[in-house]
Amino acid sequence: MNIGDDETNRWNSPSQFQLQEQPSRWFRFIDIYFARLKTTYWNRGYAIVLLGLIGIIISWILFVLYPYTVLVYLKEQNKKNKIYTSNYNCSSYKMNGYFIGLIPGGVLATVYPAYKIFGVSVFLFSIGHIILLMSMKYLSAYMHCFTQFYISMTMATIILSIHGTLAYSIPLKKQSIRHVPIILCWMIFNGGHLSAPILHENICIYYTSTLLFGVIGLLWYLFWLYAFNVGRRQSLNPRYSSNLPDIPWKSFYTSKPLLAIALLYACDAQLNQTIGNVYQNNEMSELRKYTIIVLLVFIVLAELIPEITVSIPTVNVRKLWSCSYFSTMGIYYFLKAILGYSLKANKIWGYILKEMKYLYIFGFYLNHLDIAPKYASLLYSLLLTINYISKLLWDNVVNTLFSTWVRNEVETGFMMGTICFAVAVFYDIFASAEVQPWAADNSVAENQQMMVEINNFNNLPRT
Repeated sequence: MNIGDDETNRWNSPSQFQLQEQPSRWFRFIDIYFARLKTTYWNRGYAIVLLGLIGIIISWILFVLYPYTVLVYLKEQNKKNKIYTSNYNCSSYKMNGYFIGLIPGGVLATVYPAYKIFGVSVFLFSIGHIILLMSMKYLSAYMHCFTQFYISMTMATIILSIHGTLAYSIPLKKQSIRHVPIILCWMIFNGGHLSAPILHENICIYYTSTLLFGVIGLLWYLFWLYAFNVGRRQSLNPRYSSNLPDIPWKSFYTSKPLLAIALLYACDAQLNQTIGNVYQNNEMSELRKYTIIVLLVFIVLAELIPEITVSIPTVNVRKLWSCSYFSTMGIYYFLKAILGYSLKANKIWGYILKEMKYLYIFGFYLNHLDIAPKYASLLYSLLLTINYISKLLWDNVVNTLFSTWVRNEVETGFMMGTICFAVAVFYDIFASAEVQPWAADNSVAENQQMMVEINNFNNLPRT
């Protein structure tokens, strides 16, 4: 019996060991990859990004609510005083203030620490709305228009400085090349999901809502101060550029990777106008409410799966999403020129391209953070300016250059399709995700390395 038992144990013991080892290896595999995922996302740098995006959402809600509050208030005054405020054209003041504030805001967020400019801008933006609400009865219609002009300039600074904060807080390496919250924020703003509802033109509701979010913005600023002043964060280098002459303006206009990004921004302006209103009907709007959830799930999976399985080079991700969007746009123009689309087909194509715009933010939209994190805010201000100017000058430039051989819609479709494919090829050749020599800065690398060390220290097991 003993001999038989010994033989049985001898033959059975290896299989038992294998059964015991297999689960341990599997759990070890899970621990390794999910630990990498946790290191990428569950850290203080990524928390700062989330907090920053919350600050942008608060500011944007105020940016949307306040003009409606003023409009409802002035309408009530019109009924009493029979004064028509439609001639004041306050919306033009609002848009002009935003675009005029792009370059100064970008320079300000580059010369001084971007996270400080961002926090102070949100604070001033919030308290400014509270003061304006308190003094609304004492301001004329012209003064309301001018206040919206300066408020819009502050909003431009907020949007620009968050890009410098991204470069400051998160090292955009292979482990963190995609950011779901940024996509979600983009979906809310540009998808039309954040707009002032029609509240039966009740001034009390608009007034209370604007005041509430103004107070929330002040409370947010306290959390922002805490996030950047607690613990070892004080040891980070707070400055990117010593003074204005240090900015390499000439290199901005000679860098091929930056010119490739600028070209995509310029062409994207016209493409947005082309598909801007093509799907605006009740059916598409209702469909978009449901597909937005599916798209968000897809984005989360596109974010998490590569982080768990394999690291994809940043430049490949940028090229994939950018070139796929412009190539799809080129196919649309060619097929439309050859086959000719019905109104329904145009709406479907417009819907598809609108949804794809949420994905190209993984591409050239964040590429300036890769090539020049030190000048992220300034570069973004220049790119937005190029985008805005392209909207104004595109038709005149294209008509001047191609008026001799573009005579009908078919030729126009072939021309636009060729431009889309040419832009995609140009970006594929010259795009880069490496820090350019003119943008190299040890302080940025030290800041990002410090963030990694702080996160690794916090993830150490406690005894």
